[in-house]
Amino acid sequence: MREAACWAHLRRDFHDVWKATGSPVAKDALDRIGRLYDIEREIVGQSAERRLEIRDLRSRPIAAAFQEWMNAQLPRLPGKGDLAKAMRYGLTRWPSFVLFLDDGRVAIDNNPAERAVKPVVIGRKNWMFAGSDAGGETLADAMTIIETAKMAGLNPEAYLADILARINDHINPRLDELLPWNWNTGIQHDVKAAQSGRLPRSRSALIVVLVPFRRLTPCSPAAFISRATRLRPTCTPSAASSAWDGPA
Repeated sequence: MREAACWAHLRRDFHDVWKATGSPVAKDALDRIGRLYDIEREIVGQSAERRLEIRDLRSRPIAAAFQEWMNAQLPRLPGKGDLAKAMRYGLTRWPSFVLFLDDGRVAIDNNPAERAVKPVVIGRKNWMFAGSDAGGETLADAMTIIETAKMAGLNPEAYLADILARINDHINPRLDELLPWNWNTGIQHDVKAAQSGRLPRSRSALIVVLVPFRRLTPCSPAAFISRATRLRPTCTPSAASSAWDGPA
C-alpha cells in the first residue's frame, strides 16, 4: 500500500500565506499547482490509461519543475515561516504527491472523499443513538451505499426502492448487478411513494435508514446489499423521518 498525498492540502497552505501576506512566492506556487489542476479538469472522466498518458506527457514536467523551484526557493526563506513550512511539507512527501503521475487511477486530491465524510463529522452526536454496535454497522452500510449511489449520479431513494423490490428474487452470485455503478432499472419508481410510506413492508426497513441518512457517508456496498434482506423494520418511514433529524 502506498500513500497518495493530497495536492489540495498543499495548495491550501500556499493560499493561506498568499491571502495573509500577498507573497509573490506563494502566488507563484499557486499558479504552478493551478496548471496541474487545469490538466486534471481536461481529463476528468477519461480512462485510467488515457489519464496516465496525458499526465506523463504534460503534468510530469510541471511537477518536476515545481519540485526544483521549491528546492531553490527554500534556502532563501525564513526557516520558521509558514511559506517554508509549506514547501518542506511538499518536499518531504514528494513521492506521495507524485504517485498520481504513475497511476491513472489515483486522483490528484481526495476532495470528493472529504466532501462525503463531512456530513458524518458534522452530525457525529447523532450516531450515539445507533442502539448497538450492530446498529452502527448497519448505519455505516446504509450511508456508504447512499453516498456511492450519489457519486454514480443516481437518486438514492429511487435506487434503493428499486433494488429492495428486486433483491429477494435476485440470484446471489449476481448481486454485483445491483451495485450503483452497474444498476439498470426497467421500472422508474415514484420517489414520492418511498417518502410517503406506501412501500411493501419488506422494503420499509431500508427507507427507515434512508430518510435520515440520505446525505451521509457509508462502507461496503456489496455487504450492504447482501444484508438488505435481513433488515427488519422497527418503525414506519414517516416515523423515522420525524424521529431522526440528521444534519441539515
